[in-house]
Amino acid sequence: MGFHPFDFPFLDMHGILATTECYRRGIDVLTSNPCDVLGRTLDYSPFWLITASLGIDTSMTMRLGLMLDVIFLCSVFFLPPAKSWSAVAVMSAALLSSAVTMALERANLDLAVFVIAVAAASWLLRGPAWRSLAYGLITLAALVKYYPGIMLLLALRERLRFLLPLAAALLAVGALFVWSEGSLLVRALHNIDTRQFPTTFSAINLPEGLVQLLAPSAESLARIAELVLAALVAAYAYAVARRADFRDAVQSLPARDRNLMLIGCALILGCFFTAENAPYRDIYFLFILPGLHGLWREVSNAAARRRLKLLTGAILFLMWGPFFRLALEQSVAALGVGTIYSNAYLLLRETIWWWVASLLLALLFGVFLTAKAGDNSRRQPRDGIEGKVVTIPDLAGG
Repeated sequence: MGFHPFDFPFLDMHGILATTECYRRGIDVLTSNPCDVLGRTLDYSPFWLITASLGIDTSMTMRLGLMLDVIFLCSVFFLPPAKSWSAVAVMSAALLSSAVTMALERANLDLAVFVIAVAAASWLLRGPAWRSLAYGLITLAALVKYYPGIMLLLALRERLRFLLPLAAALLAVGALFVWSEGSLLVRALHNIDTRQFPTTFSAINLPEGLVQLLAPSAESLARIAELVLAALVAAYAYAVARRADFRDAVQSLPARDRNLMLIGCALILGCFFTAENAPYRDIYFLFILPGLHGLWREVSNAAARRRLKLLTGAILFLMWGPFFRLALEQSVAALGVGTIYSNAYLLLRETIWWWVASLLLALLFGVFLTAKAGDNSRRQPRDGIEGKVVTIPDLAGG
């Protein structure tokens, strides 16, 4: 599957439990962590350290890791159902991919973020109490792992009478957290691993690779190239999102499907543009794929339909990326043809990542361009019709 399993399962679950165990013993886990088999220091938010009072430790690795995996697998059944055999094939390939396999083998907390996102996508379509609970869970995930906070973008579709108190509450929570844990927070941020690996994904990978290839002595150009690429991608994405047929197709999706697509796009793009990310974070593509298949049927432009189908294939390629990379490396080693093919593959993968990011940004823009104030609070019609004005002739015609 493209990665090497550790000596025992649920390595990432072991790591966070080891952090809690050592902290309870009075060890500064921001500088050393002898409880962890790899000695990994805390790179999560210091908010996680409140779990030390729960008495959890590394002896629970197997139980908690298996429990998290089972909960994740159960949450998959709450994704939009496949409505054709091609959709079944796409989702099956995604669920069997390297990304999902690695997330399960490591029992990373990203699985918990996934479950929270599935619940939030539904709860945000209900009343104020349920929506408040959804935003509360998203905030909890952000306090532990930082990046899930980008899901709060969904709040921008709320009416002002709900949005303003919510924004005030979020600011208060953030200010209180920084005030109480500010020094630990800065130290924890410095522990985040920023090294590049052949399987990680990030917006900086392609610019740095090109700079190393064309101008090795000008490393500072990589950040400038990243900004230029990001600007071009944003302009292209906005142009695509402004197309009438594209916006109509996005609007035709059921409200919950749009919520999941928005969450998936926000999480992937937030991870892509901010840090180096392990391939198991590709699990958030599972929120996007069902909606993409729905857009195939709704978009009227043939070129746009082909683009969406190609996007689906590119996403599956990225989710299986570690498998393809390992297969290529083993083939290159067996044939003794040098590293040129491996380098070409990495260049191709990073180019595909940027193209996928541009279309995900277009989907993100498309959801917001078709959104109306209070969309999060509207219940989905029972007949599944979304955003359509039903007139008397429509009813008369069946």
